[in-house]
Amino acid sequence: MNPHPTSCVALALALIVGGCATEEMPSKGSLAGSGVTLTFQRIVNLNGYQAAELTLSNRSPLPVWYTGNTAENPVYDIQYSSGNTWEDSGDKWCVMGLESFQLASQQSVTFTAFVSFDERAARGVRVGVLCSPQEDYKAGVGRMYWSEKFTAPK
Repeated sequence: MNPHPTSCVALALALIVGGCATEEMPSKGSLAGSGVTLTFQRIVNLNGYQAAELTLSNRSPLPVWYTGNTAENPVYDIQYSSGNTWEDSGDKWCVMGLESFQLASQQSVTFTAFVSFDERAARGVRVGVLCSPQEDYKAGVGRMYWSEKFTAPK
């Protein structure tokens, strides 16, 4: 039995709207004791631009997968603090050329995230990476891991 086209459109819209909504989420890297963490390290200067250096670590007994341009350049989301909620930055990635990368158990990868250190970042910012226990990213299986909240350099 095939679903009605209207049902498919409604589901797609629900996913888009739900994915854009912000919610009160823990700002610490490890969620629900999974063993995966995303940790803010420091602010670095790359070619005249400030960027956040972060480390994605897998302390779980199983590998996890993430998407990126290279293993050291995962796709990430940026959110800015707005009191008890988080606002999406609106920055989007080009999906051409992206691949899945495995982060083995007890391994880490360090990368830089270009953050707009403007008035929004003064309230606090966090970076998130979507990880999945499966390489093929079945719907609803992945989990976003967020760094702790950090602020723009003074």
